Formats: sequence, structure tokens, C-alpha cells
Amino acid sequence: MDKARARDLLAESWRAACRQPRRSLLAALSIAWGIATFVLLLAYGDNVARTVVQAFYAFGADAITITPGRTTLQAGGLRSGRTLRFTLEDIDYLQQAVPTIGRISPEARRAQDFAAGPRLRRATLTGVWPEYGSIRDLQAEEGRWLNPEDEVQRAHVTVLASDLKQRLFGDAPAVGQQVQVGRVPFTIVGVLRRKIQRAVDAGENDQAFIPLSALSAVADATRLTGIVLTPEIPEIHAQCVEQVRRALGERHRFHPSDPLAIRVWDVRKLVEDSIAVAMRGLQMLVAFVGLLTLAVGGVGITNILLVSVVARTREVGIIKSLGARRRNIFWQFLGEAMILVLAGGTAGLALAYLIGGLLGPMPLWSAFAQQSTGVGELSLRISLVHLGVGWLVLGLVGVASGLWPALRAAALDPVEALRRE
Repeated sequence: MDKARARDLLAESWRAACRQPRRSLLAALSIAWGIATFVLLLAYGDNVARTVVQAFYAFGADAITITPGRTTLQAGGLRSGRTLRFTLEDIDYLQQAVPTIGRISPEARRAQDFAAGPRLRRATLTGVWPEYGSIRDLQAEEGRWLNPEDEVQRAHVTVLASDLKQRLFGDAPAVGQQVQVGRVPFTIVGVLRRKIQRAVDAGENDQAFIPLSALSAVADATRLTGIVLTPEIPEIHAQCVEQVRRALGERHRFHPSDPLAIRVWDVRKLVEDSIAVAMRGLQMLVAFVGLLTLAVGGVGITNILLVSVVARTREVGIIKSLGARRRNIFWQFLGEAMILVLAGGTAGLALAYLIGGLLGPMPLWSAFAQQSTGVGELSLRISLVHLGVGWLVLGLVGVASGLWPALRAAALDPVEALRRE
């Protein structure tokens, strides 16, 4: 089809759509509402998935946490049911026995009383090495994180998480101030940026970190609650976990396949195997709901065009008797469907973009995590990808809604068409 004929057919389709302005307007509005709903739901699903994955990666995207448990299998001539305990010697052993470990830090948690002036708060005191901050992606909003000199010098310094700082000092600056941990004074060198947390990890932002070497001044420092590490490269998470499990099994004489001897929290594996799959399911669900809404608009256009075919039967007969071919009739009716869909779709995409820009952040993770902070809220951002998908779907809906009426009009017999009143 040459360009001149294509322009003529397009102009004729436009005139046909304009002959019934009310009908065409209603059809375009149904498409506008459908595509706006589809794009908004598509953006909503994407942003929900992004926010939830971000919440889990806040623990540390490559962090692997190993905590001791109780054996359930007999191994090495020892009975089952033994309670395992980790010590600093286990850290040294893992560094020598597992070459795939990148960074590693012990973790020793103790419940302690914190006092700053008249304010008293019972929270978690965590003794760690300086590497712990980079493993867990802990970022100081004020001051600094612990450094190697603090560990070597057994310095009585601490970094407060956001909630603990707020409860002890309110809005007053805390860096440089002292806090009593038990009966021992510690100098605050940093305050952490608030992290997204789950309700089951409600203490994540309500704790203080000190050098592990200084923990003995406050509590028992010989028993570790866990070992936190990252693999040398992100791609070997599974291999690193397997080697750590085997090395600890040899050292503590439990079977490496014993599921409860040690507990492994691998953030990346959790997100990739479970969270990401669930979020993809959510995205597909909301996109399917949007498609159903858009399909209703497409069916409406199909019905309107079928009515138009009946009303214009004699017109089609006259055009065919004057020499018009079937493909000319087909393209004329299909073009009318595409005009209605694209006109309504353009308005719908503009409406979706406007709504996405006007809506402020909506509670999402803060509602699940039972916290009133603005961190982790959902911003309904509509990207160029969403608009591109919207245009692609519009094209498919235009073809699908206009195909049957166009085929029916093209198949009309001119003699029978001319006889119809």
C-alpha cells in the first residue's frame, strides 16, 4: 500500500469515527480508563517488589549469618541433642579453612541497660569487629563507624542505632556524649542511619555497637551469638555456605547435613529463591487485573464497530460496487479501531502519569513493620518502561478489537449489502 492510499484510508477512518462523536468518545474513554488502570497497576507491582526486596537487602545484600543451634543427628561418636557454642577460635578456624570467605566478623549480643542523664533504656548491646559495618551495610548518619584502632585499643566507644539514640537523647546531638552501658561509660562516636526492618526484627534500630574487645568490660565476651560473613565474590554464595557448614561440622563434630546444628541466614539466596519469586507473582497478578480492565474497553470498541458495520452496510456495498477491494474496507475499519484506541490510550497514559506524579508516598513497609517512619514507603513512579509497555499493549488491543469487525465488513457481499435497508 503506497503512502497516498494509506493517508486516504486513514482520513476516511477518521471521518467515520467523527460521524458519531458521542459513540466514539465513550469508546475512547473506556480505553483511557483501561490503559490508565493497567499502567498504574503495573507501576504499583514493580514499586512494591522493589521496596520489599530493598527491605530484605537492607540487612546486607551479600551477608550470611551463621548462628549455633542444637544437633539432631549423631556424628563423630557423639549423641544428638548437643547445644553448640561459637567462640573467637571458630572465626580463626574459618578464616584458614574456608578460602571463599571475603569478610567476616563475630557477633555477640547482650541485653543491657543504657542511661544518658535521667533517661534509661534497656536495649541490645552488640560486640563486633569493624568489618561488621560493611557486611551489614551500616551507614553512619552522624559521626563514624567503629575502626580497627577501636578494636585494638579496647576503646570504650559505641555507635548507636537510630531508635536508641532518639530514646536516650531525643533531637539533641549525641556524638561526643557519654552513655552508661551497665555501669561502664562509653563515648558515642556515631549514630546510624535508620534501616528498613521487619516486625520480627523490631530491635534492628534499637541497639548499640561496641568493639568486641571492649565487651568484656560489660558482660561475658567469650560466647558468640553468631558469625556474620560475606563470600569473596557474590556468585559463590552457595559454595561458601557449604564450605562453612562443612568446616564447622568438622570442628564441632556434627554432620554437615544436620539442618538444626547451625542456622544459616543468606539474604541473597532468600531474595532470589523466595522473595523475588513472590514479587514476580504479585507483578503478574496486578498486571493481569489491569489487562482485564483494558480488555473490557477493547470489547466495547469491538461492539461499537460491529454496530457500525451493520449501520454502514449499504455504504460498504456502494463502495465495493464502485471498485473498492476487500483489503480497502478491511483497513478502513481497522484504522477506525486504531484511531479510537490510540486517542483514548494517549489520554489514559497521560492520566496515569499525572496520577503517579500527584500521589505522594504511600505506607507500605512501614505498615508491615509497625513503624511510623517514612523509610520504606511506596512511591508510585511511572517510568518510560511502563509507558512503553502501555503503548505496546494499546497496539495489540487496537488490532484485537478491530480485527473481527474489519473482517466482517470486508466479507460483505456488495449485492446483498445494497439490498439491505
